[in-house]
Amino acid sequence: MSIVYRKDQKKIMEYTSGTMGIQAVPGAGKTFIITNLVAKLLGDMSSKDDKRKILVLTYMNSAANNFKSRIRKILSDNEISSNNFEVMTIHSLAMKVIKENSNLALIEDEFEIIDDIKKGIIISDSIEKFREIDDNDKKLTFFISKEKRDNKKFIEKWEKEFNFLVRDSIRLLKYANIDDGKLKEITSSGYRGILTLISPIYSSYQESLRLEGYLDYDDILLMAYNILANNSDIAKKYQEKYLYVFEDECQDSNLIQGKIIDIIADGKSNRKKSSKNLVRVGDVNQSITGTFTGSNPSHFIDFCSNADCSFNMNMAGRSSRDIIDLANKLVEFVNNDKDSLYYGSLENLFIEEVEKGKGYKENPNLDEYLINASSVSNGSEELDKIVAICNYYKEKYPNFSLGILTFSNYEVDAISQNLEAREITHERLGSNPKHRKKLISDIGKILEFLIFPTRVENFIEILDNCFLQRLESIELSDEDKANILGFFGEYLNLKSSEYSTPIELKQSNPKSNADRLYANIEGVVYSLDKRKEFFRRLSTRVDDMVEHAFFRDFDRFLDGVKGICEYSQSDLGKLIKFICSCFNLSDEEKMLSKYIFFYVDRLTRVENIDLNALLPYFDSRYSRVFDSAIDGIYDMGEKEIEPGSITIATLHKSKGLEWDAVIITGINDSDFPSKLTDYFRVDRKYLRDDYRYPEAFVNMEIENILNGISQDVKHFEIGLKRDLVAERVRLLYVGITRAKKSLFLLNSRQKYIESINLNLTKKDSEFFVELKRKIDGVRGRIGND
Repeated sequence: MSIVYRKDQKKIMEYTSGTMGIQAVPGAGKTFIITNLVAKLLGDMSSKDDKRKILVLTYMNSAANNFKSRIRKILSDNEISSNNFEVMTIHSLAMKVIKENSNLALIEDEFEIIDDIKKGIIISDSIEKFREIDDNDKKLTFFISKEKRDNKKFIEKWEKEFNFLVRDSIRLLKYANIDDGKLKEITSSGYRGILTLISPIYSSYQESLRLEGYLDYDDILLMAYNILANNSDIAKKYQEKYLYVFEDECQDSNLIQGKIIDIIADGKSNRKKSSKNLVRVGDVNQSITGTFTGSNPSHFIDFCSNADCSFNMNMAGRSSRDIIDLANKLVEFVNNDKDSLYYGSLENLFIEEVEKGKGYKENPNLDEYLINASSVSNGSEELDKIVAICNYYKEKYPNFSLGILTFSNYEVDAISQNLEAREITHERLGSNPKHRKKLISDIGKILEFLIFPTRVENFIEILDNCFLQRLESIELSDEDKANILGFFGEYLNLKSSEYSTPIELKQSNPKSNADRLYANIEGVVYSLDKRKEFFRRLSTRVDDMVEHAFFRDFDRFLDGVKGICEYSQSDLGKLIKFICSCFNLSDEEKMLSKYIFFYVDRLTRVENIDLNALLPYFDSRYSRVFDSAIDGIYDMGEKEIEPGSITIATLHKSKGLEWDAVIITGINDSDFPSKLTDYFRVDRKYLRDDYRYPEAFVNMEIENILNGISQDVKHFEIGLKRDLVAERVRLLYVGITRAKKSLFLLNSRQKYIESINLNLTKKDSEFFVELKRKIDGVRGRIGND
């Protein structure tokens, strides 16, 4: 069956050469148009026996896999026998350039790529080394206001913030082509500024990378760019290999990435404006990757302005007319007042409904207005309102999928706990779901057993969590598991009332009894005779069909416990690595274990740490040390949202997803600021007044190094806030456009923050007020009608 293209897609499909920019609104089908255009061009190339290739670049491995499978299917359906295309991430392309030209990269053949998680760990090491020199620790506390320098809470807060500041500063310095040697030279004599602190840490960080054979993602991009920019013969090789280059999600691109792509795409077209065959696709209004990271949607805007041809894909069939109107209202509002801080936060790109009766997937058509907004007094009311909405949809629209979106992981946790208490089934996206933190929790239980070996309840928790819940060769019912745990309690002469499933044993036995119980555990672990006797007694509790396989695996488990108990604790990194080797790990957990080992290894290098000090890092309830690694490993990819399901996620993680109904909560003036007088998260009030925005100082100093422009730091503070406001507006826009049929905007004007034991005022954001005015106006007209 031939494809019928919409009117905003037809011109795009006529593309044959040159540069083309495509801005696509949410739900416009940009993946559909890219894959079909690539397949069409491949068919044309095949008919001409052109052996060159098409290169498709994106920013996530999951997206790359999606593009590959879709292009292959289209080629197969159209009987086009061509494999002349490659799909990869921009970092994979950079690695390809480096590996194929390793003699020019000036690096060892064996090197390891570290991601931002490992990068942060090494930067922490470098900061610790810096603090240990002379009075450098005082230089850091100098930033904290005098009356708060003795407050441990503020010291720890600044240490964490300073780590992020250094990480992002190093990225910006690299993108500005200022290496550690050049910065050291600049700051060595008479230089006054925050970069004097960054410089030695930058040098220490780069030295660690060089000594250990590491490269970070920024190094890869810069190295690949320098190879291509300084060697025209090598650049020509890639230019001749790829006839067309496509780049997806261009709003998240940075300057170096753009330069690499420009070089590879060059030399193919005879058009007047450009010699490139380059197609870039994205949506500036969905640029939410974070300020102060080097990515800038203006690069994509400039490209579209100067391209041979530029098109907007305005039509989208995802959302109802009512939701489209609300999203467009936000676009209109932020482009209305030129004097506002948020002016121009969204491009003037308005969503249109798809044409009806043309054979396209049409927008949802509803008989009632399912848009609402509510401002409530406090957090309890907000949570009650969320529960009421969930119950409303369950009763009236049982097949509606529901997404509950909020700004922070903290809020995701609070909402999830509230739904659990009300027995409302739901799923959380991100690093918090328990199964994703199981490895963290299990390692913590092992460490606790090593610290307190006489606490028999610790051993039974290991048996339950690290063995019974990880069995792969056989499947035990909950009853089987309860019988096994029950038998173990009886074997250790514990009263049945002292255990349950999940096991929670009271510490009520006399010390002499505890010693005897520990001896029983020791016997099972170390004595083969006692283990055989234990197995003989346990056999009466296990089904004959699974007995052999169960005892084989249980034997291995006890051998693993024995090995862990005997393993040296002089190197905690290696101990953690050995513990992980004793588990049946999923593929994702195997990846996570490498992060854990890397972190503990680096931690023990800079701190004199023992098991007791290490244990809190593996408290899965409170520790967020490994959250970034978990987020990266458990990538959602093309997640399918089930009808009738409830999902809780941060607004950032909602991008690329869609639900029938969406609740956006916490739309306040601190998370969604609109004026300079609003609270900004970059406003660190515990720092000295003149250093409350250290990022502004970094931006100012880099700009002055590059261009010699002496701008006042206030100029950069306002720029920093303007960028942050724009990003938050786009985040709200993303949340609104996740909804297909129904939308509820929500804010509580006061929130209790447990960590500081205070109720904080959370005024309605100006954007919330304006959208609520729009919603109430429509509801008023409907009521009058």
